[in-house]
Amino acid sequence: MDKLIFILPLFGGMFLVMFWIINPLMGPLLFVVTTPFGIVMFYLRYKLIKIKKELVDVVKGFQGEKEEIIREIQKKEKRQEEQYEQMREFGKDLSMAFNKY
Repeated sequence: MDKLIFILPLFGGMFLVMFWIINPLMGPLLFVVTTPFGIVMFYLRYKLIKIKKELVDVVKGFQGEKEEIIREIQKKEKRQEEQYEQMREFGKDLSMAFNKY
């Protein structure tokens, strides 16, 4: 789509030159009629590129947030594993203390 918007005004220009060669009066008339459309096409191409860049930025932002959430989850899991190990060690110490008596 992006390439199509860039190429269409070129075809329009070739069409305009062809008519200018065939009928010298039609060339300037077609130029006056088609120039606003060409301007609109280039403006739409500019807006399309701008929107595409914004979407890329949004997607990168979502990926960054996703990675941050994954890191937080991994930290929580690691903390839970450490707490579990501490509880196991405490349980071993407690059972050893009871076995002595």
